[in-house]
Amino acid sequence: ITTYMPLFLADAMKLEIYERGVVYTIGLLGGVIGPVLLGKYSDRFGHLEVATLSACLAVSLVYLLGVYDSPNQFLTLHLFLIGFASFALPTLLQSHLVKITQEYRRDLAVGMFFTTNFAFGSLWAGVMGYIVDLYSSFKPAFILMGTLGLVALAILIDQVRKESSARNDQTSGME
Repeated sequence: ITTYMPLFLADAMKLEIYERGVVYTIGLLGGVIGPVLLGKYSDRFGHLEVATLSACLAVSLVYLLGVYDSPNQFLTLHLFLIGFASFALPTLLQSHLVKITQEYRRDLAVGMFFTTNFAFGSLWAGVMGYIVDLYSSFKPAFILMGTLGLVALAILIDQVRKESSARNDQTSGME
């Protein structure tokens, strides 16, 4: 999102530099507010559950970026919501990882989490750039992002289901 959104606004949406800066900044503002608010609610409702809702919203919004042929009043709100939902995901997932990892393994688990994220993030930027160049359009990149997001969402949903089942088993075992 952060790598290609300015290019999307400039090349696909044809926004002038000032408009592009304002729209992009508002999108990034969502990326500040989202982790703070969703982090607060995840402490109450569960990190993985809130991450799943956040991923669902982010995936849907990324797919919908492909419908814009020109800028309109909804684009700024759309980018704010993408920032809100997508920037919170790593924080929510890291919080969940810390919660479920035994204390003596926590540093290693968090280190692996960041290493994996940065490694795949670096490769991801190159793949997205290649797709945008290959098709001279951002739409195929958004479709790929959304589709891979659906795969990640399915994994999150399965994990929530497994944890819920484990909690229910523990509760029924106490009775």
